[in-house]
Amino acid sequence: MRVAIVTGAAQGIGRRVAQTLAERGHDLALNDLRSPSETVAMVQQSGAAAIELVGDISDENCVTTFAEMVKAKWGRVDLLVNNAGISCIVPAEQTSGLSSAACSK
Repeated sequence: MRVAIVTGAAQGIGRRVAQTLAERGHDLALNDLRSPSETVAMVQQSGAAAIELVGDISDENCVTTFAEMVKAKWGRVDLLVNNAGISCIVPAEQTSGLSSAACSK
């Protein structure tokens, strides 16, 4: 089995990427700010093994913990999908001075 990490895996594009990778024979390490448990269940139905880490992937401690979990489980990573991001749906000229609370992660 190949091993893939998908960030932002709780919904949307990240969930669909995880599902496609599982269908193509990857085991998955899934991350998001909220639990990607629905994605985990979905990929496990495809026969893939999956682990999750809830946390902010922009936090170095979170990344270290996640890397240690993946290394302990599979010993390697074959594919990394950096899907996590922040969206700020306002005109560009209004982004100066916005707090992170104004944008969603």
